[in-house]
Amino acid sequence: AGTELIEEMIQALAEGYDQTDSQDRALDRCHGIMLHRIKKVRDQYNDRIKANPWLQEQLAGIYWN
Repeated sequence: AGTELIEEMIQALAEGYDQTDSQDRALDRCHGIMLHRIKKVRDQYNDRIKANPWLQEQLAGIYWN
């Protein structure tokens, strides 16, 4: 799964730059992919995260809202 995410991010960077010739736009696309993946995982494990204060603490620095 990690390799898949890296490939997807590289593709998004390349496509974002090719389409707009903008580094900022390319980074925005990558950021969007990361946030989407984080939300998907958060939703999948939401009950376990809420039930485990230690896990919540470990994840506090990640985009988790």
